[in-house]
Amino acid sequence: MKLKRLEINGFKSFADRTEIVFGQGVTGIVGPNGSGKSNIGDAVRWVLGEQSPKTLRGARMEDVIFGGTQQRRRSSFCDVSLVFDNEDGQLKSSFSEVCVTRRVYRNGDSEYQLNRVACRLKDIQELFRDTGIGREGYSLIGQGRIDEILSQKSEDRRQVFEEAAGIMTYRVRKEEAERKLARTAEHLSRVYDIIDEIEKHLDRLGAEAEVAKEYRQLFDRMRYLEANLFLVRYDRLNDRIRQLSETLEGLRDAVLSNEAILASLNAQREALDADITAAEQAVSEARLTYSAQLQETHDAELRAERQQHQLEQMSHDLEQARLAKARLTDEIDAFAEHQDKDKAELDALKTEAAEAQAVLKDVLETARKDQDEAAEAEDALNRHKAEILAAVRQQMDAREAQSRQAAIREQMQTRINELDTVIASLHQQHELLTRQTDTDRLAFEQAEQQLAEMQASIEEIRKRRSACSEKVQAAGAAAQQQNIALQADISRLHLMEEMSREMTGYQQSVKKALEYAKDNSGVHGVLARLIEVPAKLETAIDMVLGGALQNIVTDREETAKQLIDYLRLNRLGRATFLPITSVRGRTLNAEERRLLSMPGCLGLASELIRYDEQYRGIVENLLGRTVIAEDLDHGIPIMRAGRHAFRLVTLDGDVMHSGGSMTGGSTQNRAISLLSREREIKDMRARIRQQKDQLAQLNERIANLSETHKQTKAEDIAAQQKLQEMQVANARLKERVQADEQDAEQFYQRITEAEASRTQLTDAIAEIDADLLEAEQAITTQNNSEELEQRTAELQQNMLRLRDQAEQSRNRSTEQQLTVSNLLHRLDLLERQVSDALTRRQAAQNKLVQTERDIGSLTAQIGLSEEAARTAQEHLTGVKPYEIS
Repeated sequence: MKLKRLEINGFKSFADRTEIVFGQGVTGIVGPNGSGKSNIGDAVRWVLGEQSPKTLRGARMEDVIFGGTQQRRRSSFCDVSLVFDNEDGQLKSSFSEVCVTRRVYRNGDSEYQLNRVACRLKDIQELFRDTGIGREGYSLIGQGRIDEILSQKSEDRRQVFEEAAGIMTYRVRKEEAERKLARTAEHLSRVYDIIDEIEKHLDRLGAEAEVAKEYRQLFDRMRYLEANLFLVRYDRLNDRIRQLSETLEGLRDAVLSNEAILASLNAQREALDADITAAEQAVSEARLTYSAQLQETHDAELRAERQQHQLEQMSHDLEQARLAKARLTDEIDAFAEHQDKDKAELDALKTEAAEAQAVLKDVLETARKDQDEAAEAEDALNRHKAEILAAVRQQMDAREAQSRQAAIREQMQTRINELDTVIASLHQQHELLTRQTDTDRLAFEQAEQQLAEMQASIEEIRKRRSACSEKVQAAGAAAQQQNIALQADISRLHLMEEMSREMTGYQQSVKKALEYAKDNSGVHGVLARLIEVPAKLETAIDMVLGGALQNIVTDREETAKQLIDYLRLNRLGRATFLPITSVRGRTLNAEERRLLSMPGCLGLASELIRYDEQYRGIVENLLGRTVIAEDLDHGIPIMRAGRHAFRLVTLDGDVMHSGGSMTGGSTQNRAISLLSREREIKDMRARIRQQKDQLAQLNERIANLSETHKQTKAEDIAAQQKLQEMQVANARLKERVQADEQDAEQFYQRITEAEASRTQLTDAIAEIDADLLEAEQAITTQNNSEELEQRTAELQQNMLRLRDQAEQSRNRSTEQQLTVSNLLHRLDLLERQVSDALTRRQAAQNKLVQTERDIGSLTAQIGLSEEAARTAQEHLTGVKPYEIS
């Protein structure tokens, strides 16, 4: 777990939205007094649930909202968000990134959010418990807080250690359980008080119960007397019925004479209706089939085009990958050839350097011996001069001065020759080193460019990773919202199913009758469950049928009689039964049916609802002569045209009865009707299935996005590693360029010093030549001994010869040292080139392996895409147009 960033908007001095990103290492915030540093700590403490305004250095909670200035208006709300990286899963959340937000308004309203979803403060506290993070956590310490913690009692400091030890969760749970136990004990005490109070009233209630029993007996006596009165009235009414039956027989004969004609006409009408219905159904099915085929053809074409486009793109990517593979292979071969050549050259240079060092050792030894011989010759000459010094002091002084000047001139001339050789060699080495410096500087600039490209690539990868992370968070929030909606619908469905099972809203007698007949196959159920009414018509059908919705449908009259006997014997009330064998349907005649085409008429109620064919008689008996209109404005003309011979109901539930009476007005707002409950259960089941499919798709998308996020993270890590390697190589190149420049500067200084020394020697030789000329003139005028001159000349020549020999040996050793130094420098440069070539070859091989993997992946994807394209094309070819005849 790691704190990634802090977002502040409208909190105290932060009037504008401010985002503080916390990277790797330690982040410090500095500034003068009054610049708002402490407000950042207050913001962190506040978003974690701080409830005390004094702790936040304010009097009221609204003081944390930006109060405005002379140039800016005050803010109406403020919010602060803390974003944590939860890759290690230390926080109790399934998300890899957790965002905690708190918002408060000036009217006092406040809210907490967890990943942009509303939550409780308790949820935030539970999330950070035992992590050390919280408004009282040990990881958030403000000014003077350390002294306050140290000065507290041991019992007060215990909370900090419990938080750090990770037992705060269990302590809070224990305290909460203890509070619940205390509340339960209080409730039990209250229950005992209620029991004591009730026991005080038991005697009085017993007396009242006796009075109630007496009332029940008197009520039963009254029911008995009412039943006898009913029987007396029943006998009288039977007599009246017999009289009316005789009159009815005469009317029935007249009705029978017309029923045959009416039955024939009804049969013809039903046959025609059946033919029309069959034809309309065939046309509708054909149109649906045609539309489905058109849509299927269109979908297949789209899939085929999409698969073809993907196939072309992947083919292009495969070709690019193959070209990259060939290029990398050539580079690796070139690197290998160049590396072999450099290794051979490196071995040769090592051998040559060893031989040169051996030669240098011999030359140094020879130079030392020659120097010793020259010193001995000079000593001999000095001794000879000492022997003849007394005799020819003046002549010897002149010759000695001449010899010394000549020797010095010879040495200077020899030194000048050496300096000419050294200067030429230094110029040559300086030129080689300059070319090497230019080569290294060019390589360094190329490496800098590659480093910038790699940094841009890493920035692009990080942008894609950030975008992917935001998509994961958005998808997670959508899935959470979808899950909340799904759980709400499931809860409501369970409630509706429970109400349906318990038959909530039905009469007690209906419930008991259905419970008694649950194993009786002759009982089909209540009417409300046997018909399906569109939502638009529920109010109209509910107002028309009313209590008839609770009528029980049976197969025959005997089944209904059994249930009636059961209700009567158990005194469970009354219910209405609809036997299928006895209930006959009634519908509009041909003349009345013409009125269904009038404006505002929706049709016949029995034809606008759905039911099983075996219940047609019952439905037409109840609704066969009920017309549904949009409203009373359309219904009144319809009823007038039909002479009020049938019943009409509007969508608002207003009823116009046959005979002219009307019922209407406002209806009670019930939570749900018997008709709509069954429909809503079916709709909710379908909606829940759809929501589950959508939630599964969201979870799959979240999984895919998470996998993509992991891949981008792996790419980021790999790019970072490669960037570090490039930075190390670049630093090495930079050091080599600096070293080359320093070597070139040293060679230039050496050349300058050598040229200055040559100039000084040339000037000194000119002075010595002048002195020698004067000495020669002085010696010529003197009378010197030829023998001494000859001896002196021999010793002098010998000394000069030995000095020349020693100087030549010293020059050879200097040249040999320069040769060895050059060989060692070339050896170091070649070793660096071999190391760099090896590194570049390894990088090219790694890139080649990745390219081969990409080629394999693209080849597999192209195979799948070609298979999908062939399937889509075959499916498209197999779809044939559908013709409507």
